[in-house]
Amino acid sequence: MKLLIVGGDSLTGLALRELLARFVTDTPEQASIGCKFVSSADLNLLQKMDVAKVVSQYSPTLVINVASYSNLELSESDAAAARLCDEQNSLVPAVLAEV
Repeated sequence: MKLLIVGGDSLTGLALRELLARFVTDTPEQASIGCKFVSSADLNLLQKMDVAKVVSQYSPTLVINVASYSNLELSESDAAAARLCDEQNSLVPAVLAEV
């Protein structure tokens, strides 16, 4: 099984990385699970072509999205935070679903 985990730098992504570490080895033929963790630092998650390139190169069995904007209180009072919240919590999943 090959997992592509989007949001690998989030708190959930870091916990998932730690949890999966015991199932992943450096040798693909010995691994029960292969993982690739990506974050918004690795690629622009809003660009379909960038996301499609990563998906086609890695060819995952499953894509798991744990990327999110979690400072909801700030997003209620700050326009830039609200935009980031909307991008991370609705637009990124839409791009992933389309790809």
